Amino acid sequence: MGRYLKTVKGYPSQPKTVGEHIKKRRLDLGLKQTEVAARLGMHFTSLQLWERGIGDPGVKPLPEIIRFLGYVPFECEATPGGGISFVRRCCGKTQEELAEMISCNPDTIGRWESNRSNFSQKYDFAMDVLQQELESLGIRDFVSAALPRLPSWPVTEPNRDCR
Repeated sequence: MGRYLKTVKGYPSQPKTVGEHIKKRRLDLGLKQTEVAARLGMHFTSLQLWERGIGDPGVKPLPEIIRFLGYVPFECEATPGGGISFVRRCCGKTQEELAEMISCNPDTIGRWESNRSNFSQKYDFAMDVLQQELESLGIRDFVSAALPRLPSWPVTEPNRDCR
């Protein structure tokens, strides 16, 4: 089947977008778009658009996409802000949702992600909360493989001004 797939028009042998990664995996498994869409819990029209390069999924479906692919289909900026943004997105969370999870202002999350804030115990606490979320989603190993520079995240008490 591998040789056949390489001759299929539009087979993404070197995928760049999330949609191309999904299409490659789907074709490798011999699945229909409707089957993959059902696995991912979305309408197949969304999947069709992503595979054709029209738009990208938001953060909500990313945990299911990562689980389906068996890896994270995008890269992480090698900064503390890039790390928290990457892990937050892999968890399928918006900045607002993460802020609510750690009783913090969403602006703080935005400052961390743009590397415009001091990284304190609040940041460590947020990373610990996200690590627990990755565990519960069953994708921690996939995300850790994409972040080889990050050690296991320490558990710290939240800074009181974050509340």
